[in-house]
Amino acid sequence: MDLLVGLVGDGAALELAIGTGRVARLAGLELRDRWAGWERTPFTGDSPSHVSVWQNQR
Repeated sequence: MDLLVGLVGDGAALELAIGTGRVARLAGLELRDRWAGWERTPFTGDSPSHVSVWQNQR
């Protein structure tokens, strides 16, 4: 986790994996944005995929 936090610093992190974001939350990051795809279309419960942008809480 310390490695992830060190890499993010005061910037943002993009979750490039399938999952719930548990690792990002454990690293102390907060969800900044979530889209249904790279075109930044709104994410809904029906979206087959998503892009999550995480940021440091500092």
